[in-house]
Amino acid sequence: MYSSLDDEPQRRKSQRGSVVAGLIFGIACWLMVSIIVNNNEDCPFRFLFALPFIGSIIGFIMVNVISWESMDAQNAYQYTNPNVPCINRTVMIFGTLIGLSCIGGSVAILVNWYAEAHYRDITPKCDPKAGDIGDGLLNVTSSVLVFISAWVMRLGNTPVTDDY
Repeated sequence: MYSSLDDEPQRRKSQRGSVVAGLIFGIACWLMVSIIVNNNEDCPFRFLFALPFIGSIIGFIMVNVISWESMDAQNAYQYTNPNVPCINRTVMIFGTLIGLSCIGGSVAILVNWYAEAHYRDITPKCDPKAGDIGDGLLNVTSSVLVFISAWVMRLGNTPVTDDY
């Protein structure tokens, strides 16, 4: 009998979720690259500006590295340590908190470096013109898109429900 894995509805759902998450993640990476390459002349790019994006990627990995089955308390007997589901849930929650914190960090960069420049006397000088906050908005957008893609991928890979 011929069987194709692509015909299974759960596999197709997982593939669609992964493709959509990958597209969103790719757009976020493209936005961050555009900030690095084509930045504001009045406020040159600093590594500090990329830290929220890097942290968002770490949050993405923490949210998606754990399988749904390993977070189920009914499967705790499979592990030598019965606290594995609790530990896995904690890792996912911390990944979510890291992603949200990175969004806050990119908003702080937007406010402190672009919208209301407090650092005009440092070298190299950061003194953007009033209303020139495009790079800061792209930074916030890229962090938000990585967070969204993490949860699109996570929810796209939900386990098959058991119909007993």
